Amino acid sequence: MRKVFFKSLTLALALCFISGCAKDPYVARRVQGECTPQIDIDRPQIEQGRPNFFLDLLGNIWSLPSKILLLDTRVGNHHVSDKTTDYLRQYLKDNDLCDVKVRVNQYAPGAEWRRL
Repeated sequence: MRKVFFKSLTLALALCFISGCAKDPYVARRVQGECTPQIDIDRPQIEQGRPNFFLDLLGNIWSLPSKILLLDTRVGNHHVSDKTTDYLRQYLKDNDLCDVKVRVNQYAPGAEWRRL
């Protein structure tokens, strides 16, 4: 009985480790034709917000368990680097996402309702 259990356990563990997922590399979407932006031309596609003390305080309190669990104080700190913003801008361009509005650390529910 014990021998069968260990064989079954070994087989189950082997199947878990052998059955990996292979994912095809990401290919940027290419749309045929001209991309006509649906957003306001006068406003930038990526908007950077300014610090909001109350929301940042709530975010820091809410992320405390993650910071402790991962032993990393950068978790949930709401600091987005210029490199990340540049990468995002390039991603939007590569995928022809001209009708997407990105707000980086910006809380603007009124502006979102006006866009609808």
